[in-house]
Amino acid sequence: MDGPNVNLSFFKKLQEHRTEYNLPSLLDLGTCGLHIAHRAFQVGAKSTDWNLDQYLLKEYKLFKDSPARREDFVTYTGSTVFPSKFCNHRWLENLDVASKSLMLIPNIQEYCTQAKLRKTEPQKHEDYNLVQEVAISDNLLKAKHLFWITIARDFQPF
Repeated sequence: MDGPNVNLSFFKKLQEHRTEYNLPSLLDLGTCGLHIAHRAFQVGAKSTDWNLDQYLLKEYKLFKDSPARREDFVTYTGSTVFPSKFCNHRWLENLDVASKSLMLIPNIQEYCTQAKLRKTEPQKHEDYNLVQEVAISDNLLKAKHLFWITIARDFQPF
């Protein structure tokens, strides 16, 4: 990718050429290929209606700044690995977040099950409610993670 001025100059010349031959004009998507790639991935992910972005964000927020939930998680699962932070504007940078979340699915399921059995589940906690609902009831959660990871890896060269 060249700098923005080269890209703009090329786009302008291409538009003039298309106008000269009475061809429809092209949609101007901007000058930065990285922004275009992030946005394309975001639009594609949101078009699935899987809300995996919300799951990844709430999975992180569930344990952020909550020593009691973190302690319960370690007690119930024996794991000291916690979800990573989801970045809502750098979608391709979330490859590691999704990979770690995939690895943690069994632990999150165990945490939700044990929290319910031991009556230690957070009451009226929006993040917990979504994570518990998805982790326990979505049989395709691992497949959705794997699909997300595969597509993100295809974009990784950007």
